Parts: sequence; structure tokens; C-alpha cells
Amino acid sequence: MKKTPKNTDEEDYLAAAVAFHKAREEYGHKRSNKLYDKLYLAARKIRLHSTDGGAAFFESLLDHPMSYVASAAAFNLIPFNPKLARATYERLAKVEDSEAGVFAETTLKEWKAGRLDPDWFMKE
Repeated sequence: MKKTPKNTDEEDYLAAAVAFHKAREEYGHKRSNKLYDKLYLAARKIRLHSTDGGAAFFESLLDHPMSYVASAAAFNLIPFNPKLARATYERLAKVEDSEAGVFAETTLKEWKAGRLDPDWFMKE
């Protein structure tokens, strides 16, 4: 019997980000908390195992139609391209009339105040 091939870290990340977006839209906060953990576990693996730390992958998701996918990718891009990550958050904060827009605004405020740690999940 053939084994099903294991998903790549990037596939796991995108699947978790999409599921997280859907859970947040459905107000499934308990489910979204678990998906958030999966998302950042995959992000950690990408950062550790990609030759560019995942920068190209995260950048490829910045225009994703699901706002939480773009937002998570922007967060993960901060160590590599903060200017592009900031521009993405500014766009999301202006366009989104939703929880994701509020999240983008809050992220920008925390970043400006110097309280944002984009590497928090790498310290475990």
C-alpha cells in the first residue's frame, strides 16, 4: 500500500492560515486558537528549514484574498522585509471593515510602540 506523501511545511502553513481565517469569520474562537498554534508551528518549521527563512513564501501570500492569510504572512515577513510587511498591514487596516482590519491596526500600533516581537515563536 502506498503511503500518502507528507505535506510540506508551506502546505501545512497555508492550510492552517485558511482554516484560521474561516474559523475567525465563523466566530469559532476555540477552533481558531488551535489553528493559530498550528500556523505558528508550521511558520517555525519554515523559518528553520528554508534557505531564505521562508521570506519568498511569506511574500507570496501577501495578496491572498483571505485577510488573515495575508496578515499572518506579513507578520512572518517582518524580520526579512519590514517595509513590505508594514505596507501590507497598512493596506489591510484601510480596506478591511472587520476583525482582521482591527488586528492590522493593532499590529501597527504595537510595532510603532516597539512592543512587537515577530520572533516570539522562534524562542521556544
